[in-house]
Amino acid sequence: MANKIDDFIAGFRGGTRKNRFKVEGTFPAGSGGDANKLQYHVLSASLPSSTLGIVNFPYRGRLIPYVGDRTYEPWDVLVLDDRGAGLYKAFQAWSEKINNQETNTHAYAANDSWFQGAADAIQNSSWKINQLDLGGTVIKTITLRSCWPGFISPLQFNMADTGFNSFAVRLNYNYISINGVNPV
Repeated sequence: MANKIDDFIAGFRGGTRKNRFKVEGTFPAGSGGDANKLQYHVLSASLPSSTLGIVNFPYRGRLIPYVGDRTYEPWDVLVLDDRGAGLYKAFQAWSEKINNQETNTHAYAANDSWFQGAADAIQNSSWKINQLDLGGTVIKTITLRSCWPGFISPLQFNMADTGFNSFAVRLNYNYISINGVNPV
């Protein structure tokens, strides 16, 4: 193990910064979402965690752990609201395509099954979180497959607050792909 500061600096290579990221995604047709706004209006995001479950099997008085199913935590993003409420409206329209608030139905043909009918709004919607270096070059990309908004927070209004308005979105997804780790 090296004990020189130069060895640490060479091994660390500047590290990564929390504020160097870009979110990319597409909204389903008809939702009115502008994907170009995402890289400027997403104030914060995190790389979602996944957990490999454990299945215990009893064997002669002991529990032997085996790898179980993988589960994913929802992905939360904080979005800056713009004057036209473009992204807020787009997330709401996306949610409405999946389940209409008034009729409690989806916006697809009656003969479509859930997975075929929701293909545009769910199955074909992949979002990416790109981690950037100090020069803006992508160093890591995590792709969330088959995303859909499960929660859209309300817009908060307060006469005493002079800051910009933002809202949170919790996206659910089927699985993730990490560049360099598994096929994208």
